[in-house]
Amino acid sequence: MGGAIGRRAMGDRLRVPATRSVLLRLRKHRRTLVGAADLLERKRRLLARQSLELLPQWQREHHEAFASLTAAYASFGRTRMRSTTDELRQIVGGMSPMLSVRVDRRPVAGVTTYDVVVESVPLRPRFGLLGSTAELDQTIVSLRDAAGSLARLAGAEETLRSLTRALEKTSRQVRILRDHLIPAHDATIRQIEDSLDEQERSYLFQLKRIR
Repeated sequence: MGGAIGRRAMGDRLRVPATRSVLLRLRKHRRTLVGAADLLERKRRLLARQSLELLPQWQREHHEAFASLTAAYASFGRTRMRSTTDELRQIVGGMSPMLSVRVDRRPVAGVTTYDVVVESVPLRPRFGLLGSTAELDQTIVSLRDAAGSLARLAGAEETLRSLTRALEKTSRQVRILRDHLIPAHDATIRQIEDSLDEQERSYLFQLKRIR
């Protein structure tokens, strides 16, 4: 039978021979399809639950990131008006990294999710050094915190995007199985059963006539 199972005929039936061996294979294949549909449905529900649980976190991270970014740029704008580009480059050029970001990958129902861990390095006071001001130090801290917020937001967005893509794919697979493949198997099984029953009745009728 092989690839004949996957080929659709006219209507909702499969184009396969009406034999008892084919009937047995179709029944076995249908059980496999039903089991696969049940597994995919459980996966779909898990992905949907995970997506709904993550949505409030994404909204919170989104709000915090853009509020932090807005405040950081406002602080930077004030600092920029009081210092030249060369002065700012001289002040911050030798600074060590103030932020470390680690991305932990965790599978959920076969989908990769991302946990972003941000660690901030405290700023050592630089007031008075090379013309630095307390406001500049505050700007540096604000930009550092905004970058950390954006990193966490990126992790939440990528996780939500991965879950959504997987949810759409799984839902599509469930629909194909339940709306097309399984009904096609049911219709074909009924057709073969009817055909075999008719053949058996015809055979018995012929036997009675011979007797």
